Amino acid sequence: MARPILFALLGLLGLAFAAPAQERVSPARLTLAPVLGVRTPLARDQRTTVVVPSLLLPAVVELGPDRVAGGVAGVEADLRLVGPVGVSGGFLYTAGDPIGVLLLTDDGVLAHISAEGPSAWFFHADLSVRLPDMKVDEDWPTPRVIPAGYLVAGAARIRQEFGGSVLALADDDVEESWGMHLAYRAQFPVGSRNLVLQASLEDYIPFWNRDHERARLSRAIELHSGRALATGVAYNRTHIVMLNLGLALRL
Repeated sequence: MARPILFALLGLLGLAFAAPAQERVSPARLTLAPVLGVRTPLARDQRTTVVVPSLLLPAVVELGPDRVAGGVAGVEADLRLVGPVGVSGGFLYTAGDPIGVLLLTDDGVLAHISAEGPSAWFFHADLSVRLPDMKVDEDWPTPRVIPAGYLVAGAARIRQEFGGSVLALADDDVEESWGMHLAYRAQFPVGSRNLVLQASLEDYIPFWNRDHERARLSRAIELHSGRALATGVAYNRTHIVMLNLGLALRL
């Protein structure tokens, strides 16, 4: 999923450089933007060192998360209320990341198990403020395009779907968590009054349910014969950063 999205993002970036020189983005009442993007891994960067006794030499194994930067896709919208102030909202979908568990089997063999993590939906509702337009100094070279910038902050809701995963608990394959959402959004002219290239750097700060997280990891271990040596693979990060691009329709 990530590679096609990366090529699409590079293609969208080229549109901004094709815009006429010195074009600015005028304010719009409503902006709708289908977006594609990339995100940081969902698993925390946590490593565990395990020493396994042996008749000869002890084995030292280091277990870390299977870090995967994933792709995201969704829709974002912004409605201007008064002056530079508006409201913003949207939703994004991403597939899950693999989770590793180090297991000592009943035969005394070390095994690394990879379980598929949950897919997730990210919803956000915010206030947005358009920043003052950049002033151009006549004594300096004029930039080719002059973007409009927005600061966005509000609440987030993250829905994790465990259906079909070994992390699903009995009658509980959905986990929902609240969080915070912060973003800087820039809109670049592309030579059309009703279209702009929108780029967003976003940070989701979820408040995960750690008790359910541990229960799900324990469930994954119980499905395999052996003893878990390390489960330092908590799949939920404190910050999930995204870079999203899309063509925004201005109404």
